[in-house]
Amino acid sequence: MKQKIISSLVLSLLVLGAFIMQGCSSDEITISKQTLFITEVSLEGIESVEIDEWFGTISMSFPCGTDLTSLAPEFTITEGATITPASGTEQDFTNTVVYTVKKGNDSIVYKVSAGVTACVTGFLSYEPNRESIVDDDEAAAAAWFFDAFDETETKFVSFDDIKADPTVLDDITTLFWVLDGHPEDNSNWFPEIALDTDVLGAITNWYKNGGNLYLHQHAAHYIFDLGRMTVVNGFPEKMIGGGTGFENGDTWSIGINMGLKHDNSSHPMFSGIEILTYDNGQKAIPTIGAGWREDRNAMQNSIPGRYGLPNDAEEVFTKYTTENNLVWIGSWDGILDYWNGGVFEYLPTDEYKGRVISIGIGGVEWNVNANGERGAEATINPEGVNPYQDNVETMAFNIINYLSAN
Repeated sequence: MKQKIISSLVLSLLVLGAFIMQGCSSDEITISKQTLFITEVSLEGIESVEIDEWFGTISMSFPCGTDLTSLAPEFTITEGATITPASGTEQDFTNTVVYTVKKGNDSIVYKVSAGVTACVTGFLSYEPNRESIVDDDEAAAAAWFFDAFDETETKFVSFDDIKADPTVLDDITTLFWVLDGHPEDNSNWFPEIALDTDVLGAITNWYKNGGNLYLHQHAAHYIFDLGRMTVVNGFPEKMIGGGTGFENGDTWSIGINMGLKHDNSSHPMFSGIEILTYDNGQKAIPTIGAGWREDRNAMQNSIPGRYGLPNDAEEVFTKYTTENNLVWIGSWDGILDYWNGGVFEYLPTDEYKGRVISIGIGGVEWNVNANGERGAEATINPEGVNPYQDNVETMAFNIINYLSAN
């Protein structure tokens, strides 16, 4: 729907004219000699416009994520005048665009600029506030998130907040949810409040209306509760990892060219990250070094079983991505066929207009446990230092920016 904004000066002149008609003599009032105006701006999706005729400036504001490179505003101008560039033609508003209104020998210049409102990402949690977060991975993710983005772009959102007032989601572009093991016993779990009828309904409606989600660790399976994905004949099976964890001396990585054929290394979520290529052709991004692993998997397993096909059948990939309108981004780097997936982008559909990226691979942890932390018995890496922490954080930064822009 196009929104029309009428200049405040024109409204003032109309009131002034009415005042004159009621008996004031014209010699008592001094009116500007300016007779050329842009009086109205109309454009799909525009939020607000400020027109200053005296200084010849127009400022337009658009929602978060709006592409300013090809906007075609329509202008209402003084009767009999012309405007250059022509009204309704596409212009790049990443910089100010100069318009000239002309009638006869008279002309006036308007400098027209455009901006977007801040894209707000909500850090979603089952805790009532950030200070109450107990889980080490969720706390580490929150600390990174609120430090990495400007405070105008961030907001803490609890499920209780949504339960009390669903409109808390109205100004949020993206929800970022990290769900680790149970804060008391490390078991795999799903907080009941996330599945509350009112809460799930509010988030589902918000998602259907264009809200985006970044789901990390156990939160990855929320895509099924939202109704965007379904289990058919028991497939895909949902692999969920929990417990204290174990020690391991290997480097764990995400494989990002599914079946060694579908290369996702150019996906925006991997921008600025060094990608490894193994001898077998597998492309991978290391995410956790040797040490203690909590292994919080939330994978989609046995995907070929959905179709009764072999694990390496190309038809599995084609069917799963096409029928579900998704990008199958990655799995464990040791998976060379289509048996399971752990990183997906769920593209917008007619019903679900938002976009979702999920990472359910257990090797993408926000906090590697040091020896003694949450039951860890770490002798290989007792300090709990992850040499690939920057990859985890860069992916998250890229994902949030990508979702905000789309």
